[in-house]
Amino acid sequence: MGLIDDLPPIPDKLSYKIGDVARLVGVEPHVLRYWETEFPRLKPRKSPTGHRLYSRTEIERLRRVRCLLHERGFTLAGARALLREGEEAVSAALAHRPSEASQAAQDGRVRLDAVANELELANGRLSEAEARAEHAEQAAEFWRRAAQVAEQRLAQVARVVDESTQRMLGAHQGD
Repeated sequence: MGLIDDLPPIPDKLSYKIGDVARLVGVEPHVLRYWETEFPRLKPRKSPTGHRLYSRTEIERLRRVRCLLHERGFTLAGARALLREGEEAVSAALAHRPSEASQAAQDGRVRLDAVANELELANGRLSEAEARAEHAEQAAEFWRRAAQVAEQRLAQVARVVDESTQRMLGAHQGD
């Protein structure tokens, strides 16, 4: 299949199952599931039985993603960054003829991909740092509680020792 216009028309329904969507977008269902992990805005709702249900808007968005990736040569990171810029940027990228898109890719996609990759790396490092900080907070809370328990036990032992000493002194004095 070629451009978005070459895809079958989207029937007029409220929701669509993944098999129907795959046919309407021109990809396999596993590709749609994978794209959900790569593009945060692609999140179909789920039926009570757990089946994915797509809206017409989501199908149109998926068609644009397919065109960006399969026909315009964008990488996942590049397409993701373009989608974050908004519908106007996506429409502009799709409006270029493939030869123009190839030139645009030569001129700007490398920089965009590098920035997107750096951003993903920074987000990964931030997530790791946040996880380490949370782990450290949990460890600190554990040790605070352990210290409180140890202090309570020490106080109990001190009371028992004091009571035992008092009894022993009392018994010694009574002799």
